[in-house]
Amino acid sequence: MKQFALLIALIFTSLYLEAHTDKSSVSTEKTESKKEATFQIDSSIFSISESTTPKDASRMTRVHFYSKDNESGYLIIQRKKKTIIHKNVPKGIWKALKNAKSTSGYYNFYIKNKYSLAR
Repeated sequence: MKQFALLIALIFTSLYLEAHTDKSSVSTEKTESKKEATFQIDSSIFSISESTTPKDASRMTRVHFYSKDNESGYLIIQRKKKTIIHKNVPKGIWKALKNAKSTSGYYNFYIKNKYSLAR
């Protein structure tokens, strides 16, 4: 439970930094905060912890899903230059994303701007 609370604190810190940082400059603190949030998710204990590599020629390099309650969880999209973290993504959406013919098409239609947490 302490790890989960730390994870949430790190994510909200990342969101705060993003909201209060000059958008024209690249912030090392923001990048490090996202790396730390991703590390905290990766090192926590979840009932579901799955990853996949997109089948299509997507900009995504790896996709991860973590759930504590077996119903919904965190979806982490890794791209070459950035990581996107979504929260409260239903397990069914994750399963459909894994099985989609077009990972990026499914992501853009069903997930993007619906479950966003940090970019």
